[in-house]
Amino acid sequence: IFKPSPGLNIPIRTVLTVGVAGIGKTFATKKYMLDWAEDKANGDMFYMFPLSFRELNLRKEQELSLEELLHQFFPCMKASEIKDYDRYRILVVLDGLDECRLDLNFNKSTDWTEMREPTSVNVLLTNLIQGNLLSNAQIWITSRPAASNHIPADKVDRVTEVRGFNNEQKEE
Repeated sequence: IFKPSPGLNIPIRTVLTVGVAGIGKTFATKKYMLDWAEDKANGDMFYMFPLSFRELNLRKEQELSLEELLHQFFPCMKASEIKDYDRYRILVVLDGLDECRLDLNFNKSTDWTEMREPTSVNVLLTNLIQGNLLSNAQIWITSRPAASNHIPADKVDRVTEVRGFNNEQKEE
């Protein structure tokens, strides 16, 4: 999903996967991460951070650093475990853009590059998607089609669609 198209050497940083409700977008991301955790695929990734917009909404009024936010979602990680985030290949999954109640304003967002300095979750996410925060990380966003335009097209390197199976394919 993050491999450049054949003949093109353009790196894929941000992927947006769209699909109707219940079609398997979240399942696809979980399968990707499970294959990584079981050493079946994606072995070049060092960390994977799945973040749900439903959960991120609950932090709408908080000011946090990106590092603090990650530690809230993954409390087993030691605060000082990662000294230099840019040294590692990291995947951040932002699941359920259609459920986002944050103001992701890419036109008026403050540029933010500090992993360890607090700001609003809105600013953290817009800068993460824009590549100002964790610039070497890859970002995978899932959404229903109607909400996919919340991310400007120039911030997305690849759009994929989960279509599901027809009845004949289900039988197979």
